[in-house]
Amino acid sequence: MSNKLTPTKAKMELAVQQTKLARFQAKLQTLVAVIPELADANKLKNFQIRAAGIDSTHLDFQAALNRILELNQYVEEEEQITGDIEQSQAFEDLLYQIKEALLDHAPAPVQAPPAEPVTTTKGPQIIGPRISPSIRRHFQKRRKVGHPNVQRCIEICAGSGVSHGNDACYQYEGCLVT
Repeated sequence: MSNKLTPTKAKMELAVQQTKLARFQAKLQTLVAVIPELADANKLKNFQIRAAGIDSTHLDFQAALNRILELNQYVEEEEQITGDIEQSQAFEDLLYQIKEALLDHAPAPVQAPPAEPVTTTKGPQIIGPRISPSIRRHFQKRRKVGHPNVQRCIEICAGSGVSHGNDACYQYEGCLVT
């Protein structure tokens, strides 16, 4: 069987590409439909929960950001399949705008009580803050491009009180690879 492009093969290839494009656009439409809900500041604040008298991480806010990271991964995979860089770039720009809108309405970070020094034979050690999963995932993605200070950036950003993978924190410390 020859690899020569025939009208039938061309039609089949076109149909495959159109199916991929339709799937891609369906994802985009689904995302666009939920933007107003995600960006509604009052709705985000209403979901804030309290446990044992201490504000915990904003679960729905975190879920929204995680969804954006998942969609970003999907866009990268689709770009490799279709080779349509322009379409995937437009999609990534939209995801970035949604993420920024979410960060604008982020619940205020809760100030945790200062960590107690842990005394050992080597002297006191300060227990650092818990690193949020979104910050860890953000830097795992950055690690692929070989940034040398990934762990240091995670520690700085996690300790800054700026939560949920705020790019301003990374840029401030020179951690964001562009």
